[in-house]
Formats: sequence, C-alpha cells, structure tokens
Amino acid sequence: MKQYFLLAVLLLTSCQANTLSHFNQSINYTESSVTPITSPVVIKYRPFYNADRINDETIILVGKSGDEKTISDRVEGKANLTAVGKNLLYQTKFEAEGQEFTLNMLLTEYGEILETTFSSADSAASRKAKKDFSAFENAIKTYSVKYPAEGIKSGDELFADKGEVRLGTLDMRVKIKGKVKGLVQSRGRPSVLVDLTGSYMVMATNPKAYLNGWMLLDVNTGVATRMSSRAVVHTPRHEVIDKLLMAASSEIRLPQLSSTQNTNLSEKQFYLDLAWEKLLVGREVFPVMVRQTGRVGYVKSASLIGGKKCDAVFRYDQTGQGDWEVNCTDGTRAVGVLQTLGRGKGSKGSGFDANGNKIDFRIRHEIAE
Repeated sequence: MKQYFLLAVLLLTSCQANTLSHFNQSINYTESSVTPITSPVVIKYRPFYNADRINDETIILVGKSGDEKTISDRVEGKANLTAVGKNLLYQTKFEAEGQEFTLNMLLTEYGEILETTFSSADSAASRKAKKDFSAFENAIKTYSVKYPAEGIKSGDELFADKGEVRLGTLDMRVKIKGKVKGLVQSRGRPSVLVDLTGSYMVMATNPKAYLNGWMLLDVNTGVATRMSSRAVVHTPRHEVIDKLLMAASSEIRLPQLSSTQNTNLSEKQFYLDLAWEKLLVGREVFPVMVRQTGRVGYVKSASLIGGKKCDAVFRYDQTGQGDWEVNCTDGTRAVGVLQTLGRGKGSKGSGFDANGNKIDFRIRHEIAE
C-alpha cells in the first residue's frame, strides 16, 4: 500500500485537487438542497452487491523554496455487504507490496464492528503488508459510522464517543468530527449529509492538520457512499518539505434507485387502520402524514389513542418485508414487522408494545379500500 494512499484513506476523503488554489477554498456539497432532519431517521446497514469502489488521491509536496511536486493515484475495486445471520459482512480489496488483499469486516446492523480480518492468495503475507493492514483496519474502525438505534437528526455528532485515536503503529493520531446536516439527493439516492469540519490529524510532532469536507451516508444501505475533505500538514522540522497538501476521493457507486424507491421529501396523508390490545376497543382509523425516504417511511407527532403524540418509522426491503417502531411522548413504545401489499396498496403489519399488548394495523391510501 502506497504511503499517500494510506494517508488519504485515513482522511476519509472524496475530492480531487492538483493546484494550491484548491486548498484555499472551502468544500461545500452543492448538488442538491439540504432538508433538515427534525424527526430522527433510523438508519441500518443493509446488503448491497458488487458495487464499484473508486479512490482518487492527490498529495502536493511544497518545498521550503516554494517548489511543488504533485503525486496522484487512482485505485479501483469492488465492495460487497452481505447478510451473515443477524450480522453483515463487508468485503473490499486493497493492495500492499504488489499483492491483492481482501478486507473482511463483520458488523451489526447498526455498525458495531465485531471482527476484522484480511486474506490474500499468498497466505504468507509479509510483515510490511501486515503493518499496512493494521493501520488500514484501525482507520476503518475509527471512521466507520455506528448508528444510534433511536435514529439521527440534524445537529447530531456521529463520532463524539471516539475521541483522539492513534492509528496502529503509525506515529499518527486522528480525531474525526461528523455533524449531521440533513437529507440530500445524491445520484438518485436519498442520503444524509455529514459535515467533517473540525476533524484533524497529527503526524509525529507536527502541528494539527484540520480537515475541511463532508461525507454522504446512504439512507437505504447505511454505507458512506461519498466523502470529501482536504487538509494541509505543516512540517516545520523537515529539512526539505514545508507542507503537504492532501486531497483524495472515496466513492462506492450504488445503483440509482427507481422512481418508486426514490426520496419524496413531501409528506402525504395516509390512513392508519389500527387495533391495539387493551388500548382500543375494536379497530380505529387515524389520519397520519407520512414522509417517504427510499424504502423508509416516517410519521412525526401523529395524534393517536387518547390524543397521545407518537413518532413512527416503517422500513422494508426489496421483497416488501420489513419492520416498524413507534415511540410516543408518554413513553409508550412498540415494535413489529410489516409486509407491503403492492404499488399503491399500502402495507399491513403486526407487533407488540413494551407491555406485551398485541398490535395489528393496515396503512391505506384511502379510509376504506
């Protein structure tokens, strides 16, 4: 693994640069408008297959005399996230010392990393390759997003609990910050925009190098599909080099969603035909406003039984099967499973509240269908 590629990986970046002027500009996401997330969006890691993974890296070495040398590289490969029981296995390939290695990372649906290993056709991997992998592994653990079960909203800090971390055996420390900005559209997919401003790295005894950039988290799969940052590392004690200007690109290209999967940020009215043991006598129908984001539907502050206000989230996969959860202001909580009934036909589901009371519902476009 080339040294500048490793540095770029550590920066979690996705932007190219090859002139000094680029580094004097802030990096802002401008491809679509940003919609603030006021009600928590629950995101989980979900499978995807054989997606293209592309990394572009650029480092500009600026000498004491002002001379510049630009080093650029592109690495392409594939990435997969497959279901393994209740967990998921993320796999991607990288190179070290001319050999191809596969990174295997086992994680929970919310992103807790359980195990990481690497493999290659040559089982006798060199000490240098193992050292590179150790730093690569540590970087992924440091920068991977672990989603809270209660969901995320604008203003949340996704990496607040990680602090400053030393990366493997490298004389390097990093601290990543990631503030949630809101929902955006990226290449036909609903995504969460995260601001990386305030993140930094420290190489040896050099001053802190602050990052300027952002990342996108795919709503449907949880994976970080695009990332962008720049950093300037000053090296006052180096005899020849005055500073390093670093930028890179990291992207996982997931397929564009169909119009029925895509994000519709406007709310639409539906009717919740609900039966709730011990809380309702028979069935009742409640009008609810649903905001659809890919294969996820959100209900905010719906007035249900006894006027209690409840938030709900409904998720489903390509087969139409999924799950749901409800949280109310009085502490009532319920979870269950659902099944969509086809285009334009709504869905049905069942489950239980925290007290074990059975729930059955049907979501309709009209009061009676």
